[in-house]
Amino acid sequence: MVSSGDSSLAERRRLRKLENQRLEEAARQRQEELKAQQEADRKRQEDEKLAEEQRRLQEREEIVKKRREEAQRIANIEHEERQAIGNIEKQLRLC
Repeated sequence: MVSSGDSSLAERRRLRKLENQRLEEAARQRQEELKAQQEADRKRQEDEKLAEEQRRLQEREEIVKKRREEAQRIANIEHEERQAIGNIEKQLRLC
């Protein structure tokens, strides 16, 4: 026969075991949440880094494009000047 003291002790142990299981499950869930949050933070940082690198590459491409356009503009001006000088020299020879 089980005495009331024994059953009370068994009930407390059962409740303590249930509480420990609940706490362990809560801790597991919290760890999973933290892991998911850390993964999301890492992904966000990686995305920001990639976006920054993409922005820098676009800026660099824009600079190269502008330099090429400026070089072409200067080459066109020089060509026009050479043609003008050639025309002037031709006119001077005809005189």
